[in-house]
Amino acid sequence: MVVAQLILVALMSGISVASKAHICRQAENSSYSCEMVSSEVLESYNLDLPDNACAATSCKDCVVANASFIITKKDELMHPTTFLDRPTDRLGNKTVYECFLENDDRGDSIPVQCDCSSGCTGTPEFCNGFKCETTASCKCGVKRVEYELSHIASDSSVIFPTILSLPVCIFRKAPNRKPKRQLLEFENAIFSLNNLNMSFHDPVVTVPMPGTLIARSSGKELVIQVKDDLNIILPLELLAYKDTLKLVFISTLGHAVYGEVLLEGKTVCRSANCVLCKDFLRQVKCWPTHLAYLLYAFLIITGCATIVFASYAVQGILALCDAGVSLVKIIHRCFKTVLRLFMLVGATLGNLIRRRAATFHNERNDPRRAAQTAILLVIGVFAMAAGECTQHSIVTSEIQNCRQIEGEQVCKLHTTAEITLNGLDYESCLWFEDAHQKNIFHVKIKLVSAQCSFSTKRDYFTFPVETRTISQLACPQNYYCAWGEHCIPDKKFEAITDESLSYPGYTDCHPSSVGSGCTIISRMGCLFYRVYFVPDLLRSYEVRTITGHECSYTISVERQHNDTRELLNIQTSAVTSDGIHLEVLGAYNQPQLHVTEKLVVRVGDNSEAYLSTASPPNRPTSGLIGQIQANTSYTKEFIFDRDIVTCDFFETQLRCKQRPDALIPLYSTKDHALPLTRDLHLMTIDKGKLVSKILSTAPVRVQMHFADYKVSLRVVDVCPRISDNEITTKGCYACNILSELRIMAHSSCHPGTVSVEFQILSIFTRTLVLETEPKEFVIKFNAEHKCFDEKICLKSRNMKHCKLISFCLDEPSIHLLNLNTTYTKSFVEM
Repeated sequence: MVVAQLILVALMSGISVASKAHICRQAENSSYSCEMVSSEVLESYNLDLPDNACAATSCKDCVVANASFIITKKDELMHPTTFLDRPTDRLGNKTVYECFLENDDRGDSIPVQCDCSSGCTGTPEFCNGFKCETTASCKCGVKRVEYELSHIASDSSVIFPTILSLPVCIFRKAPNRKPKRQLLEFENAIFSLNNLNMSFHDPVVTVPMPGTLIARSSGKELVIQVKDDLNIILPLELLAYKDTLKLVFISTLGHAVYGEVLLEGKTVCRSANCVLCKDFLRQVKCWPTHLAYLLYAFLIITGCATIVFASYAVQGILALCDAGVSLVKIIHRCFKTVLRLFMLVGATLGNLIRRRAATFHNERNDPRRAAQTAILLVIGVFAMAAGECTQHSIVTSEIQNCRQIEGEQVCKLHTTAEITLNGLDYESCLWFEDAHQKNIFHVKIKLVSAQCSFSTKRDYFTFPVETRTISQLACPQNYYCAWGEHCIPDKKFEAITDESLSYPGYTDCHPSSVGSGCTIISRMGCLFYRVYFVPDLLRSYEVRTITGHECSYTISVERQHNDTRELLNIQTSAVTSDGIHLEVLGAYNQPQLHVTEKLVVRVGDNSEAYLSTASPPNRPTSGLIGQIQANTSYTKEFIFDRDIVTCDFFETQLRCKQRPDALIPLYSTKDHALPLTRDLHLMTIDKGKLVSKILSTAPVRVQMHFADYKVSLRVVDVCPRISDNEITTKGCYACNILSELRIMAHSSCHPGTVSVEFQILSIFTRTLVLETEPKEFVIKFNAEHKCFDEKICLKSRNMKHCKLISFCLDEPSIHLLNLNTTYTKSFVEM
């Protein structure tokens, strides 16, 4: 009898071993190496494969696992041998792991050092985010697994045999299996097969032993590795809809049990923790039956009343339409009379103007165009009188660059003009005229709005937790104490429960007075205790880092020609019906926004969002948001800061106090809830995406391209003047909020836009629109010192007016909130 110890090395590389056949042979160094073989190569061995092998039968609708065999020299399969796809402590296997740094910007992965070997079963899910170093967000997976096989053989020729590992069907689902009826409230669904019992009580699945649980519903699939906790809480994504829930459990021994349950689709009702609120009103199916029927009756009565009211309203509208038609006929007659009068006057004036123009330009008088000239003149006067623009430009036509092409003279002039819009609601008007200064059409350009969208990256999920404790006093002579020798951290004691071990926490020991409960009173005993944290998963929040933002500007372009009007809203570029190409170049001097706060969004309701400081990823900090950090929203696996709980000891009593969690006042007081203002941005949340509206913009430049037109400018001078009224300031220095300076100013000649200049301070209000009457203006600025001797200037194109001012700002102050404190006590009974 020969006992052979075989070492087999299998490279995993993220590929499931159970999905392909492998043949392992002895290498030169007496170790084994494996290679994947195809079905054609496997047939060449002429092996008598088992009936449930996937190579011999179809594995469709099967739960597939690996089975391993020894190939003898006679090409026969021999049993027994132990060859598992997952390492076990029983065989003393060694697992080597490799940790990969997740990087959204790069396609490759950078290997870094991590320690995942402590208690790992060989599955990547166990190592993700919990055992790696806290230097970065990384995932740890199995790089290779060394299997130590034990084989007993009487023949020395099979001491180092050839190993065949191939997939087999260990469980085949029954075809056309009807799902179990919909469960009643508080009813359990129990499935039994292969001496395995699995139960389902919404939302908890209970399995008999460690293994793998596969759950499918609503087009989603969840694979869970079951270890110590045999009660698995399924997430809401699998249970929220009325559908069939399919459950498959595979034990570590290879046995499987399968079951299906018809979900009632009311799991989402449990997430609503209020009555008559928005979440409750949206889920009508969650209401009591009689209340739903009352709602339906109310809707029917309201609909009938609306139909009756609509019929009367239609009759009234028809009566108004009849009256309107009569009124339009009267106006039409009046308009025809006035139009004839204008045409008569226009024809008379047009003939007179044409005669003088023809004499100056040596042109023939053409009386047929007199009426058209008069109409253009009247319309041009009305357009210029109605336009109240802050900047005026005249674009005139002039033919140049003429060439002869096939006997025909072609003349074109390409021109590019740039217009600056100095702020929101700022307008610029351009009149297009021909060579005889006749109005053809005019264009009005207006800066309507400026908005930004922000890009974010998920850091972690966080939620409130409840602190619970359990303790036990051991006498000095007791084995658990051993005169203080066993009073060490992570020491399991007799009173510890499975519930406390199923949640994250820590176990420790403290020397304590034994009191009268022990025989030896004078010696110190051991007070063992465990502190664990129970999460409140209904208050789960996602913490995201703001990585950047991109801004755009909306320009309104209005083109008017005679009675026709064309309106365009553009953000990048557009072309009018006249072939005028407009392009928004952007604001070159817009101050950059730097947001150091985190975006906190509630899971399941992305309309509830906050901006607040939070702990960095993988470094939970007590007193900040993120003192509890998890990789998924609904889980019992998370990391925490031990400083969130402080414990003191008084004789046999353990008293633990939980420090305030910054997450609770965040959603209770709504102080940091969006929308919020940061610098010049009004930040809001739109369908889970962070956006902002710019309240005050820097000058925006718009470029125009057109042909056969030449640009000539007519500038309106602005004469800025700062009034002698007292200049007041408001705000604090070295603060995140901008300070304000209020002045009275006006233009002594024509209204228009001027720029604001400071000698020392950094300002955010760069332009003012002055009127001829004095008006109060607010100028926002940022200051790092308390007192200033400053010089403020208002500057136009040709004039500048300055004034010396002296002022001091307030001291920065901090207001602290008295947060609630939770105390947890534990008493020991002797």
